[in-house]
Amino acid sequence: MRAASLLLILLCWGQDDPRVEWIKKNAVAVKSIDPADTDFKDLEPLRDMIGKARIVQLGEQTHGDGAAFLAKIRLIKFLHEKMGFDVIAWESGLFDCRKAWEKFKAGADPVEAAQTGILGIWTQSEEVRPLFKYLAERAKTEKPLELCGFDCQFTARGSTDSLLPDLEAALGKVKPEARKAIELLLKPDAKPKAEERTQAIEALKVLRASLESPEVAQALGEEAPFWSQMGESLVAQAESLWANKGRGVESVNIRDGQMAKNLIWLAEKRYPGRKIIVWAATFHIMRNPAAIEAKTMSYEKAVTMGHRVSEKFGDEVFTLGFTAYEGRAGNPFGRSYPLAKPPAGSLEDLCAKAGLENAVINFRLGKEKPAWFGEKFTALPLGYQLMKADWSEVVDGMVFTRRMTPSTRAESAPAPMSPEETAKARDLLGTLDTLWQLALKRRADKNAWEHKVAFMGEFDRWKRAANPDAAAIAAMEKSVAEWREKHKDEAGSDWRSCQLLADFAADRKDVEAAANLLDRALAAYPDVETADPRKLSSFQHLVNQRALLVWDSKGFEAALEYAAGLLAKEKKFSFFYLDPWNIRLNREKKADAIDKAIKRIKAAYDARAKAFPDLAGQIDSFKGSLK
Repeated sequence: MRAASLLLILLCWGQDDPRVEWIKKNAVAVKSIDPADTDFKDLEPLRDMIGKARIVQLGEQTHGDGAAFLAKIRLIKFLHEKMGFDVIAWESGLFDCRKAWEKFKAGADPVEAAQTGILGIWTQSEEVRPLFKYLAERAKTEKPLELCGFDCQFTARGSTDSLLPDLEAALGKVKPEARKAIELLLKPDAKPKAEERTQAIEALKVLRASLESPEVAQALGEEAPFWSQMGESLVAQAESLWANKGRGVESVNIRDGQMAKNLIWLAEKRYPGRKIIVWAATFHIMRNPAAIEAKTMSYEKAVTMGHRVSEKFGDEVFTLGFTAYEGRAGNPFGRSYPLAKPPAGSLEDLCAKAGLENAVINFRLGKEKPAWFGEKFTALPLGYQLMKADWSEVVDGMVFTRRMTPSTRAESAPAPMSPEETAKARDLLGTLDTLWQLALKRRADKNAWEHKVAFMGEFDRWKRAANPDAAAIAAMEKSVAEWREKHKDEAGSDWRSCQLLADFAADRKDVEAAANLLDRALAAYPDVETADPRKLSSFQHLVNQRALLVWDSKGFEAALEYAAGLLAKEKKFSFFYLDPWNIRLNREKKADAIDKAIKRIKAAYDARAKAFPDLAGQIDSFKGSLK
């Protein structure tokens, strides 16, 4: 009887699902996710939704969710300008973000300031950049939006550049054992042995005790609480990094536990009474993770930051997850991928059937909560994975964007050069001589990495260092042409110098000359075979550089045909480097075209296998890497 009743309910829902009608009636429609849209009338219902909460946590599905980033920035502006939130706490280093905020206050370039503290997964995202500009603008006003971090991890150059010097200034001297331990933590690729790990953790515990001592507290004054918290974070970072080799739930729980302690400290001690916005992955800010059912993973033993913070502050915390119905996702460092269609009856499916484009659904409804909220239903706010939960017990609301777009690589200035690097870069001809001698030495040593030595990028480095005017650029181009003529009889010099001269031509908008030079560079590149495509990556870069010129003049399709045609017939073109294509397609908001590119390149690999049967194994391997 109960089974028949359930079947009847499901059939009725299939025809006229009451959940869809509820969503139509109760979801807060958001007219825009454009951060530049400052008409916040559509967001006013969030006042009642958030209520008296002084901590609003904004999640994201994967760190590669461009549309979610845009939506978050607009929400942040609303919270700051209309609801009095004046602190933004980021899932980045406690120390790193402290240094980043110092730069924001000092008027540094917004991206440079952000890159001092915030993880590159966000600072390299075009979609997040408007927030850095906003923080910089607000830093100059009487009502800034102050940046801080709550992660125990080191996340940017703030820690690598300044942690040890600042510790020295705070303590007078850092013991050698503690210094060695911190230096290990600052090297992400370090693999200390078990005894070294134990010694490092003990040294950091001694440092923590020193930072918490009354003598140090008195000497540091109002900065003492920060350094005490930082000492605790250092220990947690080491234990998290080295517990189960930094993997597994034990490591995650240590990190989330310290992030919770840091966020609680920020709310109670650093910013008492102030209203805080949290930017983090939904995984970290959710509560009751053990209540989630998932086929691909188990959260049974996970204890998240959000769970601990919610236990501490209760209804003073309001947490928003994010989800989407269709589109693509992907971070700035990789390829975007299409979202799978959500199953019927999932939250995303219900929102789409309700006709929503962008909306906020409130789960914190008390007695007004509909009965189906109390049942477990499918949603995809965690990595777009199918999971079931009573989501009202996990987050307080969900931001729905019908179409997700990937996080795209921002065009940004390279990291600042040191005075020594700047002096070397100004001497372009000297740089060419040095690189050429290195290439010749590798050739003499029969070093297969000889062809990795190239002049690519040196034009841009020289321009940044010398800041030349048009006359100086023309003079240097002439000098490089003379360098080429001088070395014309030396094998390997021509393709390198032609690639560099193509940069000069492109800079003065002479596309035809740049194309001709790159064609000559490709023709002059030596016939070399290797099982390791990294050893011939200079040829791959040449092909992509030439293809992008085709793209500029004839479009994506023509560029793709050019590159695929070379892959099919050119033996030394062993590996197709897809990342520049992915980055440009994302930037041009044509992410879906990457699937077309992959299909075409796979077809080129098939043609290549027929042309070069002796390379079939290698070709099959490289073809399989295209995803």
